[in-house]
Amino acid sequence: REAVLNSVLAVFDLIRQRTGISEDGENLISRALSLKNPFLILSDVSSETGQNDQIGFMQIFKGAYQGIRNPKAHSLTHDLTAHKAAQYLVFASLLARRIEEATQVKREDP
Repeated sequence: REAVLNSVLAVFDLIRQRTGISEDGENLISRALSLKNPFLILSDVSSETGQNDQIGFMQIFKGAYQGIRNPKAHSLTHDLTAHKAAQYLVFASLLARRIEEATQVKREDP
């Protein structure tokens, strides 16, 4: 449980580090990956495919926060096995890689 929770927390810390945004959860992701005024660009948002990638991963990040981080942070009860935990860690690794590889939009104030 701790490893899974910490992996998601680390992803959101990475987003805050790359963007300078101090918010958390849905607000952080909505601002960081916005189509109109993004801090981070995951794909070429001038194409429909790139916009779909940006929006889709925005939803995935929000889901990870709500569906993984929140339940693990608010209760010690869980159904994790070693195999399930490993799958969550791989998923968090994918999310971190997308943030690390994202193009950072230079901004003066977050």
